[in-house]
Amino acid sequence: MGLSDLQFLLPEPLRAVLKPAYQRVFPPRPVFIGYVSERSTRHVRGWVENVRDRAQRVPVEIYCTSPDGRRLLGTAIAGRRDPGLAAQGAPDPDRGFRFTFAEPLSAAERDSLEIWPLTALRPVEILSPRLHGYARRASTTQVVGWLQDATLPEQHLEMEVLLRRDGVERVIARGLADQRDARLAAGGHAFPDCGFSILFDPPLALGDVSALRVRKAGGGCEIEFVPTPPGFIRERARTHVAGWAQDADRPSQRLEIDVFLRRDGGEHLIAQGRADRRDHVLANAGHEDPVCGFRIRLDPPLTDAEASDLVVRTRLDGAALSFVPPPPIGYVRERTATHVAGWLLDSAEEPRRLAVEAVVTEGGLERRLAAWSVGWLPASPTFATSCCSEQAMPIPTAASS
Repeated sequence: MGLSDLQFLLPEPLRAVLKPAYQRVFPPRPVFIGYVSERSTRHVRGWVENVRDRAQRVPVEIYCTSPDGRRLLGTAIAGRRDPGLAAQGAPDPDRGFRFTFAEPLSAAERDSLEIWPLTALRPVEILSPRLHGYARRASTTQVVGWLQDATLPEQHLEMEVLLRRDGVERVIARGLADQRDARLAAGGHAFPDCGFSILFDPPLALGDVSALRVRKAGGGCEIEFVPTPPGFIRERARTHVAGWAQDADRPSQRLEIDVFLRRDGGEHLIAQGRADRRDHVLANAGHEDPVCGFRIRLDPPLTDAEASDLVVRTRLDGAALSFVPPPPIGYVRERTATHVAGWLLDSAEEPRRLAVEAVVTEGGLERRLAAWSVGWLPASPTFATSCCSEQAMPIPTAASS
């Protein structure tokens, strides 16, 4: 037990009386928040704030770890204008720092960078990439998705598609993320013209599709592949199979559906149909084009065992429809002593509000701090209010210092 812990041995009324004198002897430790938003072999950038003295421009030290040990690269003052904070409407965005290295670092040294505010108990955290987006469909002829710089949302980014084969990586196609993304537009995104559809000429071999990678041109982080399922199966019975299927990029197109039965180690086509019926579940949810349901009759009827072995695929790209919706996607971009902020998107159906809760782990137990909901709202004026959320939380100061 340190001297600062002796205060807790005193009764609460006496502690209140002695608090001013105690704080002069034991001044409260600064609470720092912030993120490292960009790391490269030539520079590092981010922002830092002292919660207990927001006017302070915080000095930081930059360290990296190499085979020779941990070494100090230099110091900086967090007093520059941070474009990310400015784009988010922060009242005081002049809390950024940028430090250029005297000599370029190795990739290993770049990945080991740590930014320490002076007197802090831990380094500044690494921010999730400022590039938002993902590739949602890849085939032998094209890759489709969206990509956007969160700090420059109106800028159209140049994309490149890479193919990794036999340990060798090469760029096979380029394109611009400047197309209107129907899914973002339906959700009220403020800048939905950031979609891309990059064609392959000539088409790829089927086995190459799984080896594709997509990134912003010129290097950098690859974007994730988050397949948007073309639909779901709601009923699978002896006499019929029912559900819905839709191309997210061309929602008015009615998809052809093939029903297969697994038998003798293979798949055998037993029925066909078209997703052109009104789906009551999507209609009740406010889907803008719910005429994408299907109900395909199976004749002759199957046995119970055969019904459980059905496989339903869209003829568009042979994608199998699932019975279980995929998990939501998103990430937390800010986590401070007073709030948590980020975004969460249901990758299955839209619109749908998602229940979210923030918990803190203490002594192996979870304690819920706050609960709220986020989701796609077609009437929302901006993307920030439709799928992003910022929630105030009474997090103990000690948990964030």
